[in-house]
Amino acid sequence: MSGRWVVIIIGIGVLLLGAASWGVGLRVQRDVDAEAAKHAVPRLSREEAAMRVAKDDMFGLPSRLEDPPTTDMAVARMAGTRADPFSADDAGVARLFETYAVTVKGCRSQLPDEERATGEVAVLLTLQTAGDAAQIVALDGPGEGIRTGPFTTCVLGGMQQAVFSAPGKPQLTLRHVIELP
Repeated sequence: MSGRWVVIIIGIGVLLLGAASWGVGLRVQRDVDAEAAKHAVPRLSREEAAMRVAKDDMFGLPSRLEDPPTTDMAVARMAGTRADPFSADDAGVARLFETYAVTVKGCRSQLPDEERATGEVAVLLTLQTAGDAAQIVALDGPGEGIRTGPFTTCVLGGMQQAVFSAPGKPQLTLRHVIELP
């Protein structure tokens, strides 16, 4: 056999191997897309994925975006401060739990399986006035709160620095239902 035929056979083999590889890759991509559509998972562009990663960043990693969004962790440093206190009512408590959603997400593993499966936990939040502002002094679960005690203690520890406007009473207790992320 001459060298020319060897080169032609190797060339055809490379083309067939390349075509087979592309076929497998396209089939895998189609299967992944079908599974994502079945679970209603959106297809993200590179920029959208980078935006989500930048928002969810918990470690202060640099972003490849020119103007990265504010991370979920940094939001708590801007809202619920003396300059921008939460209101001492149901709307303020709802805003508190939106702002500290990362804390709730980080603490949800401490809930018993039954409470975690329901997707929500009812809590009582107690504010105590100190001067012209109020701060959280207690966060209790439903009933005796023994089952949810580790969760409420974890959440309270993450949001104790939150500042509320003075409610006009020395102490105010508000009920709220936390939607688990």
